[in-house]
Amino acid sequence: MELRTSRPGLKDRRLGTANFDLSKLDGDIESEQEELNLPLLRNGKYISDLRVDLRYLPISKPIKRSDGTIEAAAESNSGVARVTIYECRGLKEGTNSYVRLIMNGSEKKRTNTVKKNSNPKYEMPCEVVILDKTSVFVRVEVKDDETLLGCVTCQWMDMMRQTDDDGWWDLLQDGSSVGQIRLGVEWKPMMMNGISDAIGSHGFDKPAIGVVRFTFWEARDLRNVEHVTSGKSDPYVRVLSGHQVRARTEVIDNNLNPEWGESVYVPVHSLKENFVLEAMDWNARSKDKTLGITHFKVSDIIERHVGDQSEDPDIWYKSNGTKVDR
Repeated sequence: MELRTSRPGLKDRRLGTANFDLSKLDGDIESEQEELNLPLLRNGKYISDLRVDLRYLPISKPIKRSDGTIEAAAESNSGVARVTIYECRGLKEGTNSYVRLIMNGSEKKRTNTVKKNSNPKYEMPCEVVILDKTSVFVRVEVKDDETLLGCVTCQWMDMMRQTDDDGWWDLLQDGSSVGQIRLGVEWKPMMMNGISDAIGSHGFDKPAIGVVRFTFWEARDLRNVEHVTSGKSDPYVRVLSGHQVRARTEVIDNNLNPEWGESVYVPVHSLKENFVLEAMDWNARSKDKTLGITHFKVSDIIERHVGDQSEDPDIWYKSNGTKVDR
């Protein structure tokens, strides 16, 4: 996943990249991962966090039974639309053409430009996840630079039903045919239970499920990183979620056994949230240095409860009664 800038008239610039191993979504239990904090890196250096929800949604396929009969794939309005842009024919001579595939006003694919050819071949597939196939409008444009040569417009359902003429469609411009384009269309249904409701319901704007109070009493035998200047470390403690600082204590000057007696309050958004407690040495002239870290899991003290309603059950969170004192 790439974080990019959008620069009108210029090529977009990549700001950072986050990686996730898809094999971690294997299995029924792990097929949904919510509230993940993925570090965004640029040239190997951390720049920010990307919070994401990931779900694996398998394609519904025909099942062969023991008696040899085939059970058809479960039908669904949600799934993957595969469109293959094969070729055009009968375009104007000397055309430098390319094709744009647009669904509901958003460009999904753009082919390479084939120069000076009235019968260009593209052979380019495109797959798009669709939540409701009955509400998708498709527009296929053939262009020469910014000039529209011709287009095909129809509903996705009509495109699926169109099987005549081996996939050839008339390209229209001002109501007249200006050539033809051959398209391949395939529908792969998916069982996407709850995905429509889930989209847009998570993220940093998701309400907190509670607040954790951290009380920092003291630290002992901290590392001295200022021995060169004949001084001692100036420690403080900060609380991080991912790589973002959520709270911090005051600085205790020149002390390797500091006592704070200070409480900080940190909002919690998910049971999968893990906090890093890091002791730091404050420095006015250079970057603060780490003195040590420890980890704290939110799930150690908070538990999730689900109501007994058959539909849309109530969900709430509460303390499990554990008080961590280390």
